[in-house]
Amino acid sequence: MDVVGTAASAAGTVLIMCLVGVLVANFPRAPQGSNDHGMISRPMLSALSRLTTAIFVPSLTATSLGENLSFGLLVDAYPLVLFSLFYIAVALPVAVFVMRICNITTSFRNAFVVGCTFQNMVAMPLIVLETLCRQPKMAAEADCFHRASTFTFLVQITWSLMFWSV
Repeated sequence: MDVVGTAASAAGTVLIMCLVGVLVANFPRAPQGSNDHGMISRPMLSALSRLTTAIFVPSLTATSLGENLSFGLLVDAYPLVLFSLFYIAVALPVAVFVMRICNITTSFRNAFVVGCTFQNMVAMPLIVLETLCRQPKMAAEADCFHRASTFTFLVQITWSLMFWSV
């Protein structure tokens, strides 16, 4: 039953985070005929997305790796770097295959392939890992979240190199 409780806790945390985003993006409703929705306008959402991609995630990556990475941890985590490369190499042909089968419109094809190939490999895992590290069974490992975030950001380095070079 512990597994079900842990899974429910992680899923609940993700659900709450997503719900906050949906509410901020859609409420309060804008006047009739306005293109804006919610507390944050579409141009502001776009600017925040660019800011997150260009500033916040690289800063978090550098901070986490600089603070927590050691040779021993790198030796433990090197399979994640290989996994990240493998994951992207498999996801790309799958995305192209699904795009062709589902007859995705031409204007949306590039975004579809990029979205399927370079999925969310940092924000969502960080939320889930933090929730998992707070569980009683993980209390014995004092640096659970530090190790988990370091592993996640090692994957992020490979992801970033591939994403920005494609």
